[in-house]
Amino acid sequence: MRGLYPYTHLDTITYTLLARIAELFIILGLAYNECGLMVKNLRHEISLGLFISVIFGSAVLGTNLLLGHLLGSNLLYHVLKRQDVNNPLLFFTVACCIAPFVEELFFRGLIYAWIRQRQSMLTSVLLSALIFASMHANISVMSIVQLTGGVIFALVYEWRHNIWPGYVIHCLANLGLWILPLMHTT
Repeated sequence: MRGLYPYTHLDTITYTLLARIAELFIILGLAYNECGLMVKNLRHEISLGLFISVIFGSAVLGTNLLLGHLLGSNLLYHVLKRQDVNNPLLFFTVACCIAPFVEELFFRGLIYAWIRQRQSMLTSVLLSALIFASMHANISVMSIVQLTGGVIFALVYEWRHNIWPGYVIHCLANLGLWILPLMHTT
């Protein structure tokens, strides 16, 4: 999909939306039963995702505050980059809702599950997280953020055997990566 982008006359977020919708239809059309959608209690899985997000988000912000106090610098400000967003509603819809859904279907529901059938849990978590991070960022501090997310999402998938808690965590993580830099005053 990235290879086609230079030949379009679309802005990045609109192209991403169209690409993710195409990916969604392909995944659901080819592997609906295998991509981690099926659960007994969706409300419970979403609640778990919210709970984990609150715990993880609090740990990240608390660590940032502690290290900021000790080092005299806001580390998140240096790691996270402010997004230039022309249409916040479209950006939120794509980056915080649709893209995480398609990525969880693909990276955890299909890729992780496929690797896990053949490898140990540790190998599956690490390999799927590396693939996930490599698809998101060049080698940088941001790739560490993506790698960490990939590990967390894969561990949650291993625990719950569905995409829903990881999807909620992924949505809220993307929202945080977008909103936190906007809140920082210079």
